[in-house]
Formats: sequence, C-alpha cells, structure tokens
Amino acid sequence: MSARRRAWLYCTGGCLLGLSCAADQDPGVVLAPQDAAADLVSEAEVSVDVKDGGALDGGLDATMEASVDTWMEASVAPVMDVAMDVANDVGDIGGEPVTRDLVAFDGPGCGAFEVCGDGSDNDCDGAVDEGCVCTPGMRQRCYDGPPALAGRGACAWGSQGCAETGSWGPCVGGVRPSDEACDGDDNDCDGMTDEGLQRECYAGGAGTAGVGVCRAGTQRCVASAWGVCEGEVRPRAETCNNLDDDCNTRVDDGVFRMCYAGPTGTLGRGACRAGMELCTAGAWGRCEGEVRPRAEACGNGVDDDCDGVVDEGC
Repeated sequence: MSARRRAWLYCTGGCLLGLSCAADQDPGVVLAPQDAAADLVSEAEVSVDVKDGGALDGGLDATMEASVDTWMEASVAPVMDVAMDVANDVGDIGGEPVTRDLVAFDGPGCGAFEVCGDGSDNDCDGAVDEGCVCTPGMRQRCYDGPPALAGRGACAWGSQGCAETGSWGPCVGGVRPSDEACDGDDNDCDGMTDEGLQRECYAGGAGTAGVGVCRAGTQRCVASAWGVCEGEVRPRAETCNNLDDDCNTRVDDGVFRMCYAGPTGTLGRGACRAGMELCTAGAWGRCEGEVRPRAEACGNGVDDDCDGVVDEGC
C-alpha cells in the first residue's frame, strides 16, 4: 500500500467524490482511516480503486491536475467530513479500509447516504445531491422520489440547477409515485397499470346504506374505467318477510292486505265487504272488519245474505 493515504469508492451511478465510476461496480463505500482525511487534502492526491480493475496510483488525470488544488479544497474536504461520519458509524476502523453498504430503508433504491452526481435522492430525504459541489449555472436531471422508480410508469425525472453558491438547488418538475388510479397509468410506478383497483359503490338513498337489507356493492377498474356496481342492494317496497326492505330501520312497517273468506261472488254485494290483515314480524294477522253473508233480516232494507235481493222471503 502506498505511503500516501487513499480513499476507495465503490458506487452505482456516480462517485461520492464526483469522479466517474464503472457501471458494474458494487454499491457501497470503502473509506480510508479517519486520520487519512487531512493527508488526502494536503497532498492533493486521490486514488480510485475499482473492484476488478486495480488501483490507479498515478493520482488525478491530466485534465484534473490543472485545477487540483481548487478541486481538492472545494470537493474532497467537505466530502471526507461526511465520509468520516459514515466510517465512525461502523465502529473502530483501525488501519484498514472499512466497507459500508447502502441500506434500503424507505423505498426502492433508498440508501444510507447521498451519492453526488447521479441526480438521485439516494438517502430519500426529499433533496437531491445535497451537500455536493457543482459549478454555478450547471443543470442536471434529477429525481426526488425513490431512486429505483425514476422513469418508470408515471414517475418522471425533473431538473435542478446549480446556484451561485456552488450547491444544487431544488429538484423541480419531477413526478413522484402516487396511489394507483383507474386511469390507464402506472401511478405507483410498480410496472403495472390499474392493478387490483376496486371501490365501494351505492346508488340508494342517502343514509340507507348499511340499514336493513341495504348494502353497498363493489366496482372494479376494467380497461381504465369503473365497471358495474356488483352486489349492491338498494331500498325496495316493504313486504311481509320480517325484514327492513325499505331500509328505514323498521321491519314490516305499514304492510297490510285485503282479506275476505266469504263465498265467491259475494264480495261487494249487499252488506258483504272485505277486511284488512296487518303484517307483524313476518306473519299476517287476523282479518279485521270483514263482513260475510248472513241470514236475511226483514225490514232493514239490507241485502244481508249478499245475493242481490233485499228482504227476500219477508
């Protein structure tokens, strides 16, 4: 190992120090011991060690050497402060590098810390590339939702600009995942459209759902539109069945029917008339008020036997 201290970074999408990384590198960060931070800044040399490609011991490339002092002071020093905090969380790192894997904790692609330069909210705190150094006037695409969902379904990238202070401004114009809606879009950005959507439906009178026999039904989202209301029961005419058919909280209320047990053809003739039966708890009661044929009474001017003749035989 070189006498100079090194900082190793394994990353996905972009390096913590602002350098480009190979796409096949594993997620995680490897940090030099805490006392290496001062050496890294003062010596103005950083080596990037990729997993399979070995170390680049020549320090920074020719393009970056021209402004290495400025770059080191502006970029490495503040980043190393963060890196050391991460290392300290792990514990005693002694004289060897320590690896800290990204930990998913709040959504697809969320990790334990921010990665500079990839335009993602890696630590899922609502800010993109916070604490990262940029050149004023620069713009980059950004996404402030769960990193793994960017560009999937309705989840769209936004953009952010670099302020005069050399720090990234807010990410604007992006679309985060939302609850799935019956609209043909993948609103929650899970790769499926309108999946499993259903809702309660009821077209009965206000306040009747859940009263008596009345109950709501279910509508399912089919081809981006709500289907028919299945299983719904609305208020209906009350019948003698010991149920609250009209959903007014009363069972068999106001249910009655005409009744007559006299001979056929006598109802409505002479004194004969029908009566009324009332329903109680699903059963019909006595026939009240019925008048059947009876023996003719002379001199009353009434057709008592309901045969169509008054006082016959008197």
